[in-house]
Amino acid sequence: QLCRGAKGLVYLSPVGLDGRGWDRGRHLACLGKVLAAGERNSVEKAVYLSSLAVVNRTRSTTLLEALEAEKAMGATPLKGYVLRAGPATGRGDGFLSRVAERACRASPFMLVWGYGDTSLQPIHAQDLGRCVARIFLETPRRVKAGIYSVAGPEVASWLELVDGALERLGRFKFKFHIPLFVLRLAAA
Repeated sequence: QLCRGAKGLVYLSPVGLDGRGWDRGRHLACLGKVLAAGERNSVEKAVYLSSLAVVNRTRSTTLLEALEAEKAMGATPLKGYVLRAGPATGRGDGFLSRVAERACRASPFMLVWGYGDTSLQPIHAQDLGRCVARIFLETPRRVKAGIYSVAGPEVASWLELVDGALERLGRFKFKFHIPLFVLRLAAA
């Protein structure tokens, strides 16, 4: 019913360092339902929020799902738009907000998975919203269906973002790095 009379639909499920924010394990099934509803209701455009880090060679379930979702977007009869974006930041983002929450805790320690050297290009939620809206605007010119990479202008490591947040909050934390092989052992 929600798609009835709609010009387009947007499927947002941001990818953060901990995976997807809200549809873990159901991502592809949910996208399939959304696209099917769009097809049944003759929706013209479909927008999917993917990740900048989508590649064929990954062990990340989240990124493999994003790759499969991008294939589904390419197979739909709707005009498909894929926005490959870095982590969305802004109030309540679940990314830097979580860092700020941990920074404000009384403990002088903070855990860091891996070495914190993963390069990120965060994009502010409002800027991401403008990118999505731009797909539906006819002026200054139409945006063609396809894959677009959208990200903020700054490239920073996760550790640099954490240190910047701690500095702005006037906090200091000792950081303990847990090597990624420990995560792999725990997952196995």
